[in-house]
Amino acid sequence: MAKTDAADLAALFDRILWSLRTITPRPESATALSVLDTLDREGPLRISDLVTREHISQPGMTQLACRLEHSGLVRRLGDPVDRRATVVEITRDGRNVLHEFRTQRASALARALAALSPAHRAQLRAAHPALAALRCALAVSVRGESSEAAGWHEPARTPGHQAPSGGRTRGAALRRRSSSSPDRERRMRAAKR
Repeated sequence: MAKTDAADLAALFDRILWSLRTITPRPESATALSVLDTLDREGPLRISDLVTREHISQPGMTQLACRLEHSGLVRRLGDPVDRRATVVEITRDGRNVLHEFRTQRASALARALAALSPAHRAQLRAAHPALAALRCALAVSVRGESSEAAGWHEPARTPGHQAPSGGRTRGAALRRRSSSSPDRERRMRAAKR
């Protein structure tokens, strides 16, 4: 693909995302929703892990975690492996906020899709595997993970099936968790207590 094609596609994605953001009310900042989504998909994480994943400063993430905890959307716990570190996990209220936001965004997108011609809707459905593969390639390049370790792949489609957030499947999340480090395993077990 030529650089101009990639630039055109990037600009189109930017405009689509901007449109979705403007028509979908957000209960929290985009960064806060991204942190909630990460915690929902990956389970409890250390502040330093969230800094790496979200690309914000350590003080900024600590401040955001405090704000989200004050709002009841996350819980901060001491890391049983490293007493200097903090583990953050999403709460039921955090999951509810995230679910409501995803539902509103899906409704906004459904209204926009309904306005398209049947041919355009079919083209978008046909492009789904390519878009999922693109998302996988982006996840790999951003995090430096293999596509299997990143857990991004095309979920199996059945009538009425709705993929979990971000296109990840539950099995991929479990495989990723099962291949995590022993320290992370201990932190996750301790956070659940």
